Amino acid sequence: MSHTSPSPARPNGSEPRSLEEHLHEPSTEAALHRILDRMDRIEQALARLTEAVDQAPAVAATMVDVVDDVARAADARGVDLDERLQNVLTLAERLTAPKTVEVLTGLLDRLDQVEQLTALLDQAPGFAAMTVDMADEAARRAAERGIDLDERLHGVLGLVEKLSAPETVQVLSALLARVGDLEQLLALADQAPGFVAMMVDVADEWAARAAERGTDVETMLHATAAAARRLTELVGSAEFQALLDSGVLDPRALGVVGTAGQALVRCQEECLSRPEPPKTGLFGLLRAAREPEMQRTLAFLVHFGRFFGEAMAAHHRRHTLPPAGPTNAAAS
Repeated sequence: MSHTSPSPARPNGSEPRSLEEHLHEPSTEAALHRILDRMDRIEQALARLTEAVDQAPAVAATMVDVVDDVARAADARGVDLDERLQNVLTLAERLTAPKTVEVLTGLLDRLDQVEQLTALLDQAPGFAAMTVDMADEAARRAAERGIDLDERLHGVLGLVEKLSAPETVQVLSALLARVGDLEQLLALADQAPGFVAMMVDVADEWAARAAERGTDVETMLHATAAAARRLTELVGSAEFQALLDSGVLDPRALGVVGTAGQALVRCQEECLSRPEPPKTGLFGLLRAAREPEMQRTLAFLVHFGRFFGEAMAAHHRRHTLPPAGPTNAAAS
């Protein structure tokens, strides 16, 4: 009595199929047979591609020389090529990770699409030859225009080096993080021509209306420019600086001047509202001196006279007394 161990049940899609299982599937075998049947055409295509590649050694040598020059220049600028190569090895390590291998194994499920790639391979030699001819033609035209392709290639490699630098990558990452703001700036830039045209139209309309009113726009602009120039000279003058330092523009001083101005206006209105100006004699002044408002005004004048006298005395001493020197010190 034979005993057979049952194979473990595997639900559909629960585990990835192995490469051997893929190869034993009828569809995979049929696709492989189709590829083997077309090996002759593949060999012919590879032969034609080899002929095209035979023209590449000179270009490859030039590229090697350019890369060597770039490597020496990078080393002279302090670029660590070993660090860059270490980054490439790290990328290769990620490609060989189990998860990546699993993804590549899943690509084998689409092995039937290899036939389409084979058809494209048949056209590759002709496409490569056409590309080489186009490159040669472009190189000849560039040489006729005086363009040094080697210099341009050095410039491109230098640009790639700068773009791959850590600080450049950091700046580009910050810009990509603010793509929305960049889109708004681009939208504003798109609207700038229309805005400028609108401002020009407004200026033309204003000039036309000013001309209708008899205003000489050119003369007015010249006068405005002259006034701005004189105002600039005044602001930079010593007199204006002295005015700023004098305290006349102090908010409290301006408040006192404003209060005096209001009183002057009320006084004028009161005097002009009567048919004849009011008359006041010595006794009228004495009677008015008893009023609280007059007493407050007289007290203000007394204090003003005292403070103004002190300020005048200090100013007089600053401008009349000679500075203390050796002679004065000896005399004292």
